[in-house]
Amino acid sequence: MKGSLLQQTTRPLLWTLLLAGCTLGLFSQPVYSEVQVAQAASRTQQLNDFLRRGRELVDAGDYSNAIAVYQQAMQLDSNNARIFSGIGYLHARQENYSAAVEAYRRAIALEANNADFHYALGYSLAKTGDYASAATSYQRAIQLAPNDKESYLGLAVVQLRSGNYEGAIQTYEQIIAKDPNNSADIYGLVGTVLVERRQLDKAIALLEQAAEKFPSNVQLRLPLAVAFLEQGNYDRGMAVLERIIELDPRNAIVHLQIGKIRAAQGDIEGAEESYRRASILDPQSADVQRAVGDFWLEQGQLLMASTAYRRVTELIPNDPEAHFKLGSVLRDRRRSADAREALETARKLYQAQNNRQGVAKVDELLSQFR
Repeated sequence: MKGSLLQQTTRPLLWTLLLAGCTLGLFSQPVYSEVQVAQAASRTQQLNDFLRRGRELVDAGDYSNAIAVYQQAMQLDSNNARIFSGIGYLHARQENYSAAVEAYRRAIALEANNADFHYALGYSLAKTGDYASAATSYQRAIQLAPNDKESYLGLAVVQLRSGNYEGAIQTYEQIIAKDPNNSADIYGLVGTVLVERRQLDKAIALLEQAAEKFPSNVQLRLPLAVAFLEQGNYDRGMAVLERIIELDPRNAIVHLQIGKIRAAQGDIEGAEESYRRASILDPQSADVQRAVGDFWLEQGQLLMASTAYRRVTELIPNDPEAHFKLGSVLRDRRRSADAREALETARKLYQAQNNRQGVAKVDELLSQFR
C-alpha cells in the first residue's frame, strides 16, 4: 500500500504472501492419534479453501464478502498475522480506515517486526487524520526497512500535514542522501516546502542546482517558477515556465500560470490564448475551469465566464461557491430564472456545510431580484 509522491495510493499486499505460510503453525502440539491427524488435515483443508475463495472474491472486486471469508479463516488460525493484514488491506480498499487500523494492529501484535505491516498501519492512520500515530508507524517501518523509500515519503507527508515542516525537509533530505541520482522529484518537494515557508532564496538555490543535475525534470521546475514569481521576478519565472512547456507542452497548470503572468503584464491576448489552451488540455479539471472562469469574469466576458463556471458545477456538483459564481454571472447576463436556480442551489449547499457567511451572501444577492 505504498503511494506516489505527495499523494499516496494503496499498494496491494502480495496475495501469494498471504497464502504462503497461512497454514504454518496451526498445530504446535504433537499429534498422537489417527483421529487427531484427520481433524488436523480437515482444518487445514478448510483453511486453504477459505483462502482460495477469499482470493477469488478479491480478484472479482467483492471486498465485503472477501472480508467475511477471511474472518472465517481467522477462526481457524487466529495466530496468522497475514490473515489480519489481508483483512486490513481489504478494509483500506473500501476506505474503511478505522477497521483497517484495528486489523493491522492485530497483525503487528502477532508479527511485530514486519515493516510492511507498520507501513500499512501508518497509511491507514494517516487516512483517519491521526498524523502523530501515523508518523510513529512510519518511523518504525523505517527502522525495520531503512532502504524503503515509500516509508520515508509517507512520513514526510504526515509531517507536512501536522505542520512539522522542518521534520518533513529532514525526511526528504534523508531520501536524497540515500539515492541522490533518482531523487529529482524529491528536490521538487523540498523546494515546494521551502517556498511555502517563504524561504525563497534557499528554495531557488536548491532547485536551480537540482535543475542542472536533472535538466529534463518538470516537477522540480514548478516550485522554482513559483519561487521567482513570489519574489516578483516575473522574467525569470516566465522563463522557467516556458522551459516547462517545452518539456511538457500539455501541462494545463503551467499554461494557467503563464496566462496569469501575461494578464498581469497587460498582454490580454496572450493571456486568453494561455487560458484557452489550459481549458482544452484539461477539460476535466475543476480547478482549471474555475481559473478560466475567473479570468473571463475579470475581462468582462460574461458568456465565457458562465460557461466555465457551469462546467465546474458539473464536475463538482456539491461545490456551493461554483454555483454562487455561476448565479452571479447569470444575473449580470440578465438570465434571472437560471441565476435564481443556481443561487438557490448554492444556498442549500452552504446550509448543508453550516456556512452562515455563504448563506448570507447568497441571500443578499437573491434580495436584489425582488
